[in-house]
Amino acid sequence: SLLRSMVSFATGGLLGDTFLHIIPHVNEANNGHHNHDHDHAHHDHGHGLNELAPQLVFLAGILSFFVVEKVLRNSGVGSHSHSHGGSHSSSEATTKHEKEDKITNTSILGAIRPGAILNFVADFVHNFTDGMAIAAAFKVSESAGISMTVAVLFHEIPHEVGDFAVLVNQGMTKWQAFGAQFVSAIGAFMGCLFGVWFTSAQPTFVLSFTGGGFVYVALASIMPDLLEHNSSLMETVSQLLMMCIGISFMVVIAIFEPHEH
Repeated sequence: SLLRSMVSFATGGLLGDTFLHIIPHVNEANNGHHNHDHDHAHHDHGHGLNELAPQLVFLAGILSFFVVEKVLRNSGVGSHSHSHGGSHSSSEATTKHEKEDKITNTSILGAIRPGAILNFVADFVHNFTDGMAIAAAFKVSESAGISMTVAVLFHEIPHEVGDFAVLVNQGMTKWQAFGAQFVSAIGAFMGCLFGVWFTSAQPTFVLSFTGGGFVYVALASIMPDLLEHNSSLMETVSQLLMMCIGISFMVVIAIFEPHEH
C-alpha cells in the first residue's frame, strides 16, 4: 500500500539521516576537540573517555528509547495492538465493563502505539538541534546562517514527509499527525533561541542521543511493523526501493550540505 511505501521511505530517511548527517557532524565536532587537545598533549594514550563519549551517548540514546517504550507499553499505550492472546474472563458480567474500558483506552491512548510517541520525541529533539545549528551558523556570518537554514529546510522536507507516514502508521489520525508535526517543529525555534542566548557550539551530545533514538525507532518500531505483514515479492522489492530512495535523499543532502571547518 501507499502508506507502507511511505513508511519504508521514512525508514531509509531515518537511517540515512543518522549515518550520513548526524554521526558525521558529531565526528567533525569531536575530531576538532580531539585535535585541540593534542595541541597541548602530544602523547597518545589510545581512546580516552572524552573521545568515546559521543558513541556512549549514542548507545545511551538507544537504551533510553528502549526503556521509554517499555514504560509506554506497560502503561497501556498501544497495548491493544499486541493483545492477540491473553486470559479469557469466565464471568459474563465483567465482559461488558472490559469492552467499555477497551473502547475508552483505545479512543484516548490505546490506538497510538509507542512508535509514534518515540518518533515524535526523537523528531522534536532533532529539530531542537537543527535550531541550535542555525543559531551557531548565524553567529559565524550571515551567509553561513542562510546556507545552514536552506540546508536544514531541504533536509527536513523528506524527513517530515516520512515522519508523517510513520505517525499515521503507528496509530495516529491524520490530524493528530499534523498536530504532532507542528509541535515538533516548535523545537527548531526553541533550539534557535537556546543557541542564540546560551551557546554557539554544536550540541554534540544531543546529536548523538538523537541519532541513537532514530536508529531505535527505525529498527525496533518501524521495521518490525513492515515484517508483520505478509508481502509479495513485488511489495518487498517496492519497500526496499523506497528505503533506498529515502537513503538517497540523505546522500544528496549530505553532499551539498555546508560543513564547518
